Amino acid sequence: MTERDVHALRAEALATLAEATRAANGAPDVESALGHLTAATQGVLGNKEAHLRPGGLRAGERQCVVSGIFLITPNRQHNLLVAEHGFPPEQHRLRIPLDLGHPGWVTPIRLKRPPCQDSATHCCRSTCMP
Repeated sequence: MTERDVHALRAEALATLAEATRAANGAPDVESALGHLTAATQGVLGNKEAHLRPGGLRAGERQCVVSGIFLITPNRQHNLLVAEHGFPPEQHRLRIPLDLGHPGWVTPIRLKRPPCQDSATHCCRSTCMP
């Protein structure tokens, strides 16, 4: 695998963000505007070759790319997924109980908790893992 040029990556990321911001400015609603930003992140963030390294994925895992924004609901009970890309349709407006932990940490936390019985709290585990 090749070494990434951080300066070129920065320039590409800033240009992509500027383009997404212009598109967001013309969006009809807030979630659509945020959707332009989350879509843009998929092209410029992350190492698209990381899964190809030995040990990059565990047995049974597969590579996937998702993006979205989690907002805390007004009643402070849930993280609510909005402006998502790459998640299955049934996870639109996904709610994860706030006390389950940060959405990005759900998989490690899951190992310490009993399995979720509710598909709404199943999070994106089904997206990236069978």
